[in-house]
Amino acid sequence: MSQPDFAPADNGSVVGRFLLFTVLLIVYGSLFPFHFGARAEMPDPFWTLTHNWPAVNRFFYRDVVVNVLLYMPLGVLAFVWLRGKLAPLEAAVLGLAGGALLSGSMEFLQGFDRPRQPSPSDLITNILGTAAGILLARTYENALARFTRHATLKAALRPSGAWLLLLFWAAAQTCPFFPSLGLYAFRLKSMALSNLEAFHWTDAPLIAVDCLAVGCLLEAVAGARAARRLLPVLLLLIPAKILIQDRSFQFAEILGAACAGLAWRYGFWRYPRRNLLVAWLSVAALFVRGLAPYHFRAVAGPFSWMPFGATLSYDYAAAMQPILEKGFLYGASIWLFWAAGRRRLAPTIGITALLAAIECAQRYLPGRTAEITDPVYALLLAMMLRWLDTVADRRSKGREPQMNTDEHR
Repeated sequence: MSQPDFAPADNGSVVGRFLLFTVLLIVYGSLFPFHFGARAEMPDPFWTLTHNWPAVNRFFYRDVVVNVLLYMPLGVLAFVWLRGKLAPLEAAVLGLAGGALLSGSMEFLQGFDRPRQPSPSDLITNILGTAAGILLARTYENALARFTRHATLKAALRPSGAWLLLLFWAAAQTCPFFPSLGLYAFRLKSMALSNLEAFHWTDAPLIAVDCLAVGCLLEAVAGARAARRLLPVLLLLIPAKILIQDRSFQFAEILGAACAGLAWRYGFWRYPRRNLLVAWLSVAALFVRGLAPYHFRAVAGPFSWMPFGATLSYDYAAAMQPILEKGFLYGASIWLFWAAGRRRLAPTIGITALLAAIECAQRYLPGRTAEITDPVYALLLAMMLRWLDTVADRRSKGREPQMNTDEHR
């Protein structure tokens, strides 16, 4: 067996996280919308999987390209991860077998998931995509080895509270995580964008504050220099919502993101108290969002003491987006005060009290549901963020002595 170029200690954790995320993304995309049940038109899913050849048209070619591109990262990551333990041929064979097993399992389960259709062409193109990724990884093996061993990459990917909040924001933009690539849907969404009646003057400043908070979080994860380069790329998720099923964007969002991106690029990152400023702006944004539409009624509505009661009564796809959005908004407001050097307890209590007061005021707002969910959610987020930051600090401090020891050796 030839000596692998990748050492397990070098790339195992970094590549393993990306590989796990890719597998979960494939599983989600393959089984969406998760409407499982017996299908009378498909009594034998295995027979359908081996005989249900699609018609050759433009949709067929589109699916081929999508399937190949979806499974190529799986092939790359599987090969790189396995090369830390195996020879190139063994890593390639096992990676290809893993991609084939994952694709076959997903195609088979689609026989029970309405309205998905299992197809042998999808299975073949998925395997081809995995093989193409393995070939790509083998070709650029040395470059990938250097990349996975990079200390900055490992530090940036270390789990932390800032990482969690960035994931909340990115997931809120891309939820329900399923593409809508049809031209008809794209035309309908484009026509809806021309409706300027949906434009509200408060939306652009609120989005700008959110994007500035994203910049602060990105700076904590990747550093100041990388944040200036990566923030405009990350903000492209806002217009990219037009490619997500049942999602689109508004011009106010683009305006707010553009203002925040330009402000960060041309000087805001130099302001020494930017975390504290964005923290207070986030608090103001919570107040503005919580009291919309600002038309109070004389009679108070009911108040629910059941946490997440109204949210869990919705379909999962409809409930996921507000949970992710609130997770970012509430968590970022608390974390930014911590990053600005404030004590951890005071911002947590303050944000929780503010959300409780807003929920009480929402009893007098038409169309709003007053419940205990938001204050409870803020407390849970604060505890989770505190735990993640504590773990990240311990890991970073625990590695420094080892690095110094290695240098003396």
